[in-house]
Amino acid sequence: MILATHGIIGSQITQFVGLLDLYPSAAAAYSLRRLSGTYSGKAIRVRRTNLDEIDIGFNGLGELDTTALLAFTGTGVLDNGFVTTWYDQSGNAYNASQITALSQPQIVSAGVILNVNSKPSLRFDAINDRMSILNSASNLKFLHSDLSTIITVNRPNSTNGNALLGSNAGTGSNVGFYLNGTTILQHVISSGGANITINNTSSISANIQYLNFVLGNPASATLNERSLIYINNSTVNQNNTNSGTLSTANSRFDVQIGAYGSNGGIGDANYQELIIYPSSQSANRLDIQNNINGFYSIY
Repeated sequence: MILATHGIIGSQITQFVGLLDLYPSAAAAYSLRRLSGTYSGKAIRVRRTNLDEIDIGFNGLGELDTTALLAFTGTGVLDNGFVTTWYDQSGNAYNASQITALSQPQIVSAGVILNVNSKPSLRFDAINDRMSILNSASNLKFLHSDLSTIITVNRPNSTNGNALLGSNAGTGSNVGFYLNGTTILQHVISSGGANITINNTSSISANIQYLNFVLGNPASATLNERSLIYINNSTVNQNNTNSGTLSTANSRFDVQIGAYGSNGGIGDANYQELIIYPSSQSANRLDIQNNINGFYSIY
């Protein structure tokens, strides 16, 4: 469309096109960039040092409005910003939230935005930070479906107990996607003593930004609920174990970001993007990865 009013002639107006416009139907989507041209909400809700809160949206380029963020938090050595809500851009309203101040991830420290590779990030502190996706138990199908896709952009700050995503249920009823103490990325589903573990046998390093792409039900799957893991566009060797049959009913839990279980599994990482599809995105994997990598320049 050509705009020819208010003295402006010949300017081309283009519609914003985001990742979810190209590959829709996500179950939940969280990012510090705009993911859809139809999404009109904000990116995050931020609490500053004096406990005031405000919603922070996007600038004209679809990136987090860091100018508004720092104008709110301040830029002094005593000025900090914490995220109370990470808004779901999928349209399903599965917002991730944390009302406890000590458990809120940080985005501004001493007046400086916590960037990873020049892009803003949420810092989960490995002590008690986690965000819950409430009312997600019945609809975020990746908890029990073998046709699911989980995509994360994060930087581990350590390789021990670094939870990326999980349920908020107690011990023995977890859905985990995390790093263990031997730098192995694992996707674990357990319920009532039935455990399915997918191990990435290649090493994950601390302080490096990663694009993790977990596909459910690959063509070669022989195990119930098996996943196929790609890290920075490379498939990885896996060691799959299956010690039981999962109950779909027992595998439905509210989801949380940065932790799994009710007491342990706290993550130590900076997060920038998390997208969950209730279906396999195998056919779109390369295009989705290229879109993400084009913005974050991960590899």
